[in-house]
Amino acid sequence: MLKLWSRWLMVLGDGMIVLGLLAVLFPMAAVFEPLNGPTWAALFGGAALPAEAVSYHRLMFGLVGTATMGWGVMVFFVAWQPFARGESWAWWALCCSTGLWFVVDTGHVLLAGAWAYALLNATLMAAAAIPLIASRRHFFPGSGRLATA
Repeated sequence: MLKLWSRWLMVLGDGMIVLGLLAVLFPMAAVFEPLNGPTWAALFGGAALPAEAVSYHRLMFGLVGTATMGWGVMVFFVAWQPFARGESWAWWALCCSTGLWFVVDTGHVLLAGAWAYALLNATLMAAAAIPLIASRRHFFPGSGRLATA
């Protein structure tokens, strides 16, 4: 069963790489409209975006996209080898990096009124949490408590 969860996480990592690359190359693409539209409406009151805001958006999507790609590469390789071998540090690395990202990023976007990004975060968090929760007993057998690495 661990092989299934490892592959699941590898696919998630691949998806993160693709999503990040799309953000870098096509920040204004229609695929991002469900995120951008409501966010811009909340921040700019539905008005047309000033050219400076569009330029800044492109810059920020590039930065976020490259970070997402890097995190996706890390998720892929940790899931591929050490997680698949049952090394507990790999479970902790994936769990903690995902949890930290989710709490900080989701709190940040909610404070900004960007609820569409919070929904995306919740979806991605669920995709990561399912294999992490399902595989926990493999990494930490026994009483159900989480052991330290």
